[in-house]
Amino acid sequence: MSNNIDIYIPDIKAAIAGGDKDNFTVLVNYLPAVDIAEGWNKLSLSERMEVFLALKFDRKVELFERIDLTYQREIIKHLRTGALGPILNEMASDERVDLFEKLSKEKLDKLFSLMKDKEVEDVNNLMSYGYETAGGKMTTEYVALKPGMTARAALLTLQKSLNTKEVKNVYALYSTDSSGRLIGGISLQRLIATGPDEKISDIAKPVDNIKVDVTMDQEDVARLFTHYDLLSVPVVDENDLLLGVITIDDIVDVIHQEATEDIVKMAGTESEELLSESVLQIFKIRWPWLFVSWIGGLLTMGIVGAFQDTLGQVLVIAAFIPVIMGMGGNVGVQSSTIVVRGLAIGNIDLKKIWVPVFKQMKVGFVLGLSYGIMMGLIARIRYPAEGVKPLFLGIVVSAGMCLSMTIASTLGAIMPIIFEKMNIDPAVATGPFVTTATDAISLTTYLLLSTFILL
Repeated sequence: MSNNIDIYIPDIKAAIAGGDKDNFTVLVNYLPAVDIAEGWNKLSLSERMEVFLALKFDRKVELFERIDLTYQREIIKHLRTGALGPILNEMASDERVDLFEKLSKEKLDKLFSLMKDKEVEDVNNLMSYGYETAGGKMTTEYVALKPGMTARAALLTLQKSLNTKEVKNVYALYSTDSSGRLIGGISLQRLIATGPDEKISDIAKPVDNIKVDVTMDQEDVARLFTHYDLLSVPVVDENDLLLGVITIDDIVDVIHQEATEDIVKMAGTESEELLSESVLQIFKIRWPWLFVSWIGGLLTMGIVGAFQDTLGQVLVIAAFIPVIMGMGGNVGVQSSTIVVRGLAIGNIDLKKIWVPVFKQMKVGFVLGLSYGIMMGLIARIRYPAEGVKPLFLGIVVSAGMCLSMTIASTLGAIMPIIFEKMNIDPAVATGPFVTTATDAISLTTYLLLSTFILL
């Protein structure tokens, strides 16, 4: 889709620069809002505001919901308050929560003053559940049916809700009793295919295996969607009262968000950097993680210093330090990445943590043994007369690499699990922590072997 908007970006810029208002208005209202959102960062601030103001109201709301939070706040800052209020009122409830979640109280109060009391109450209720919970991701726009209704009455209720824009995305409808307790669910397809006089109580299916508690973490909700191939799930409280619905479009955003967070944390930074243009802000994000690597470098320097007598007598062993440390670091990151992802998607049982640990240990050993044998042969051929017997040098290099990669792979598996047990995001373990630990242990192991065997 990004290629589609790329074609029109020059036309949009040219129309703005040439003052061709009529053609410009027709063009931006012709393009799908999703495409405009995709190319939003390719326009300047003034161009973005021109495009936004030229859109029809419904398309303004749709575009506003699709662009990143940074750009939403940009529009809030530059759009007159009289035009902003109706947009905020029309937004989907879960989209409003995403927008308001990290705003200061002063800014929240200012935006709330532009909105209807009902919408303000809705936002406050959703925000009270927590941004990364089912309650924070659900929408309160859903269609609830009484068990005694007929399919015909249910369809009429759905049509009315859609026509009055009480709901936007409907994948399923839910049956509740007089107290609002959830009874069952009906897919849209099943409702359409049902005879008009059949009762909702006869066609509704149990939802016990897919309903989610309002406090459930968004990652667990995403796993539920993936496991059952769902399009929507009902959200209930401890009394089974239906509070809202989470739809697949929200879960796709969650999956994308969680994957992005894991990827950037593996590199020792934060997802905020993707949208930040401030060098100072990026500096603050990266500095703590790089500090860990810096400390690791000091530790490595200290280890080398402690073995300076060994290095002084058998200088040739220094030639293999970079490759042994590098291979250990690489296999450690590989193992930790696999374990982090396994934890994220629920493939690893924390009650059987030694299963992935032993698996990665065996993988590290096999890889270390194969690369160690090759490197040992190179050491014996390349350095046949360096003050030590070539055979012993080959054994030290082979054993050093094998042990280094085995230990690194084991650490890469253990550290994310430790972080998970400590309620710390395990993605952080794939960054400087694993690299620093594996470098120090790999180097120490290699130099100890060199000292005991070669001296």
